[in-house]
Amino acid sequence: QMHEKNVRRDGFVLNAASTASTRSQQWRSALSVLRCLAPAARVQGDISSCNVAMSACSSGLRWRMVLELLGAVSAEMALTDRSCGTALAATAAAAQWATALHLMRTLPDLRIAENSVLRSSCLAACARAGEWRRALGLLQ
Repeated sequence: QMHEKNVRRDGFVLNAASTASTRSQQWRSALSVLRCLAPAARVQGDISSCNVAMSACSSGLRWRMVLELLGAVSAEMALTDRSCGTALAATAAAAQWATALHLMRTLPDLRIAENSVLRSSCLAACARAGEWRRALGLLQ
C-alpha cells in the first residue's frame, strides 16, 4: 500500500508501520514490512526493525517464527537483550520451557548478559509448563 500511495520507504517509516502492525497484533503485516527492509528494497534495516517484527510474531503466538527470526538476525547483526527477551517471552507464552532454558544457556555465546527480565521470562516458561523444579534451578 505504501508503494501505491507514493510514500517514501525509509527505515523510520517502515519501523513505524511495523510497530503499528505489532500493536494491532498483525504479525503478518509486520513481517511484510520487515521484508521491505531487504537489500533489494535499498532500505537499511536495523536491530530495532527486527525486534519489532519479533514482537509482532510473539503477540501472534508465533514462537517458532520468533526463534527463526532471532537465528536469522544473529547471523547478520548483534542481538540485544530486547531481542532475546522477546524470544524468551514468546517461549513463555507457549510454555516451551526446554526452548527457553536452551536460549538462556546460549546467552553468553550471543554476548548477551543475563538479567532479571530474561530470567523472569524463562521462569514463566517453566511455570506455565509445570516444570517448577527447573524453575528452582534457575534461581540458584
